[in-house]
Amino acid sequence: MKKILLAIFTALFIFVAPLAAFEWGGVVTDSTGITTPDFSNISFKQQNGISLWFNTSLGSTDLFLSGEGTYKFKLVKAKDLDAQIINVLDIPLLKISGDIPTEGGVLSLNAGRFSYLDASGVIFRGTLDGAGVDYTMPLVKLGFVAGYTGLLNELNLNLANINEKPEKQFYDFSEATIPLGASVEFPGLFANQTFGLQGYAVLNKDSFDASGYYLNLFLSGPITNFIFYNLVSSVASADSFKSIMNYSSLTVVAFPTENIAVN
Repeated sequence: MKKILLAIFTALFIFVAPLAAFEWGGVVTDSTGITTPDFSNISFKQQNGISLWFNTSLGSTDLFLSGEGTYKFKLVKAKDLDAQIINVLDIPLLKISGDIPTEGGVLSLNAGRFSYLDASGVIFRGTLDGAGVDYTMPLVKLGFVAGYTGLLNELNLNLANINEKPEKQFYDFSEATIPLGASVEFPGLFANQTFGLQGYAVLNKDSFDASGYYLNLFLSGPITNFIFYNLVSSVASADSFKSIMNYSSLTVVAFPTENIAVN
């Protein structure tokens, strides 16, 4: 698996090298911590990582190719237990994206492996393999997203909660589901307020039966010229609407100056 991922990443660099403007960079991280849940059992954690990324335009088009490769190392040592070592190798980003102007509006595209966040920040907050399309017009914005989770690296998605040596190092495929979503948004509907509606379904990859349905209603905009709010109400059902769950949140942010924000 390591050789396959390395070969893919190397091939991408060779492919994009002759293209137009090519940007790249890297980040090295280091984190050390000690936890004492009951002030007697001390656990030591050390985590290091390296990330390399690139971004390049695809010729004279309005599209860009972006990618990121990461390696993470985590060591956990608890009292009277052997040290637990976790190695993670991943490609969390690999997509073609861009904004394409049309006569009626702007078509925005994400295709490949990309991050997706719904209005609540709770239902979908992570990485997808698939495609997302938004079409922004003067009075309305339409959006669609479809993905697959079975090729994602579960070790990277859940690294914060892994404190024991996993059965598989470097890469372990995640549970496979098929999330689908559609949205409609009315920017500046009244008094610069934005109203939107998002609907999602998560399908089983074998039967295509839905394992969950989700609905977001959100309203956001300015209260004054420096105070803004975001109100979201989410409804979810995992048993064909026999029972319904709700999550609602209100966020208010103030910008008293250009460099200060109060949340």
